[in-house]
Amino acid sequence: METSPTNLRPTNLHSLAASIQDWFRTHGYLPAVQTVSRGLEADRTAVIHRFGLDDPLLLPLIDRCARIANVAFKAPILVTLIEADTQFVLAAVQCKFRPREPLPYYKSLCSHTALRTDGTMLEITDTQKDWRFKNIPNVPRSYAGQPLLLPVGDGGSLVPVGSFCVLGDKPRAPMTPEERGCLADLTHLLTTEIQRVFHEKRQRKETLRRNFVSDLIADLSSFHSTVSPPVDPPAGAEYQKPKNPESEFRMLSATADVRRMLDSDFACLVDLSPLHLSWSLKPPNRGTVSRTVSRSKHGWVGQDRRGTSSASAVNGASQGFPGLRIIDYSCSDACRDYSPVAVVNAPRAMDPLITFLRTYTETSRSGYAHSGTDGVLQSLLPPDSQAHIAIPLFNNAQPTLLFLVSTRKPLHVYEPPDVSFASTFAVLCLGSLAKIKLIKADAAKTAFVSMISHELRTPLHGLLSQLELIREFAPKEFIAETDVFLRTAEVCGLTLRDVLNDVLDFGKQEHGGGEIHAHNTEADLGVLAIEAMSVAYGRRRQWESVTGESESAVEVHVAIEDSPTGWGAMIDVGGLRRVLLNLASNALKYTPKGSIVLSLREIERPAVQPPDGQRLIEFSMQDTGIGMSSEYKKDIFTPFSQENVFNPGSGLGMSISEAILARMGGEIDICSELGKGTTVTFTLLVDSTRHQPPRTATDAPRTVTKTLISGDDCTLLERGAVPSPPQTPTPPCHRSPEIGAIPTPCAPAGGPKSLANGLTPETLLTPTDATADIRVLVVDDNKIGRRILTTLLSRKGVPFREASDGLEALAVYRDFLPHLVWTDVSMPVMDGIESARQMRMIEKELQIRPARIVALTGLSSHGEMKEGLLGEAALDEWLVKGQANLKTLTSGLEKVQRALRRRGSSVSSTSSAAPAA
Repeated sequence: METSPTNLRPTNLHSLAASIQDWFRTHGYLPAVQTVSRGLEADRTAVIHRFGLDDPLLLPLIDRCARIANVAFKAPILVTLIEADTQFVLAAVQCKFRPREPLPYYKSLCSHTALRTDGTMLEITDTQKDWRFKNIPNVPRSYAGQPLLLPVGDGGSLVPVGSFCVLGDKPRAPMTPEERGCLADLTHLLTTEIQRVFHEKRQRKETLRRNFVSDLIADLSSFHSTVSPPVDPPAGAEYQKPKNPESEFRMLSATADVRRMLDSDFACLVDLSPLHLSWSLKPPNRGTVSRTVSRSKHGWVGQDRRGTSSASAVNGASQGFPGLRIIDYSCSDACRDYSPVAVVNAPRAMDPLITFLRTYTETSRSGYAHSGTDGVLQSLLPPDSQAHIAIPLFNNAQPTLLFLVSTRKPLHVYEPPDVSFASTFAVLCLGSLAKIKLIKADAAKTAFVSMISHELRTPLHGLLSQLELIREFAPKEFIAETDVFLRTAEVCGLTLRDVLNDVLDFGKQEHGGGEIHAHNTEADLGVLAIEAMSVAYGRRRQWESVTGESESAVEVHVAIEDSPTGWGAMIDVGGLRRVLLNLASNALKYTPKGSIVLSLREIERPAVQPPDGQRLIEFSMQDTGIGMSSEYKKDIFTPFSQENVFNPGSGLGMSISEAILARMGGEIDICSELGKGTTVTFTLLVDSTRHQPPRTATDAPRTVTKTLISGDDCTLLERGAVPSPPQTPTPPCHRSPEIGAIPTPCAPAGGPKSLANGLTPETLLTPTDATADIRVLVVDDNKIGRRILTTLLSRKGVPFREASDGLEALAVYRDFLPHLVWTDVSMPVMDGIESARQMRMIEKELQIRPARIVALTGLSSHGEMKEGLLGEAALDEWLVKGQANLKTLTSGLEKVQRALRRRGSSVSSTSSAAPAA
């Protein structure tokens, strides 16, 4: 392939004229030349690559247009492309040339046509009579060429990139205006079709990119982190690091997709957060794309490995090394051996990077694209990169992220849509990083609070247990003198316990995996209502006596609608009790005077018939207290929200209650008016434990029993609300829970009680009661926890052994053969669950009765409980420190002792056996 001689590549007009004159004298014809500025050639090359004119897929389209022209002019047709100093054949009809065949530039008439930037046609009726071209070798006898004009960019200037030619082997008359117009129209048709194909391809790319971005946005919007703070750490584990959510964001590993969509060879996401600039930044001007960056002075503050910043700013050269992180990168096969990790952290890369960031912020650009090998960021790119895009993003006036894209394709130009797509992707990545930061912060916060709450349970358990021991074993004179102080400490401890439980339960709700699961058991709803109100009332009175607040002049009623089949139901007793206690406590807290009514009734909805064996029940808590504002009512279920931040409590009660009811399939509604009171109503669909006969319209009105707690004696008064049906013999008290008497505001059996009344000589073993027929093993890595339990056992005269971890406990168990084991769960060396599992193996090996193994732990997660109670460890009971008191432990101790006595067990340590739990 011939090329233009170097003397036809001028540097100025004078040398150009001299070169042309010398050429003409030597060869006898006028050669095609290039412009002095070389700007036309550069634009032409950019247009050729932009529209893909060198793509073979365009040849059929060009060939069709050439055939149409051949039919119209009945003459040979040639379509050529001019690139640099070479021309190529794009289409040839009735010509000896082949598609893609190169032709010499300086001997070509088409090269002269391609210099006509105004779009005018070059026509030569007889080349043998034209002094300029008659001596050109193999020149056609006649020639008419129309330049192919295509825009440099969208709406840019038109550049001739080739010619659409009509050839002849004989002289011909000048073209008529109609013929000229026909050739111009055919040329315009061809360029229009080329642009149409280009825009269709770009539209498909844009659609693909939009769908890609939409998917990324959907991923970002719907992303739910699986980061689970260790609300209750696994047994035996000190701490489990939360899973890094960064790996779960698709876009942070999508640089390969973006690289392919940008037809590039390299794409890279760089974390610039360790880099701290020392100059003030201007907000970027959106919509502006910078295509050049000039070098200028810069400054930055280096960050050392410990994360502290140096005090001085640097101008001209970097003095430190921040250690940038590559989030993700992708390379094509053309540069697969390139790794940006070492390159971006090389000292030689810092100066260009800082120069770029400094100039970028000063020019207020929102995107940067550069064509050529002289870009300021060239040292950060793979070798031989011909064009690149750089998108730096800032947060709080400091660089946060850099997205780099480059290609090795010669003469490639990134267009504004490419830069816009890269910018969109970079912004989404920045949003992902911000969300990751929030997720990590939230996880760390919740994990910290939950871990602290967990760690507080053990000392809280120790504190409350010590108070119980003092009340049990201290002299009566001392108790009488210090009773007010003991009650104050007990109330404060119980309040702290409630706050800790709220925080832990909230953490479980927020992080899915720790969800509080329902355990349905048979219970009497009427009894639950009375118990909850009684406990809440007793706690309130105790709080008022300790804090010195004036006693509230409030009457508390529990109104239970009479039910022919009673109020037995299969229900999540713990969850329902928690909700009722919370509602009752709130009503008592915010009702200084007036009345509070907790009502229970069955709802009949003719249009909605409950399934067989189920009924719809409604609890309603109505008070005449201070009420709440409409603004706060909107946020009442928001965690940690309080209308008055100075009120006691965590602000989690209503949020947890709503979650519990939602889990149980219930609905809750609140009506409140400031200064007039509040009514909270919730409904539940429950499984009846007895057959519910259908009710008819002739049934007599039901009796409503109201339980009233009023005055200092807290007596219960029964009131008949409506006429009763014919009387039947009164069933035993335990079958009529709607009617009862509560002489003092204490909790029912199994419920929370005042520690002041929790332990009595009648309910605790005394040294004279204890015999050597029971042995107890205490396992806890906390010395204080062991001391509390061993003190209780020693004062009761109960033989015991102790161990500080699960492995030590196995050796003691095999030697001591206890009937009862109190064990912690989370311990070093071996946790309590594994230790209990191996104890069961020892029992099978020795063929002895299983001991009663009780977990006494600060863990309360459902997963740990399930593993311990239902797994191979076969724990008999799971007690949570801070919730279970010494009364509970003593009651369990008595149970084991009674079972041993019934079996007539021997006191001998070699022949005794423990009861089955």
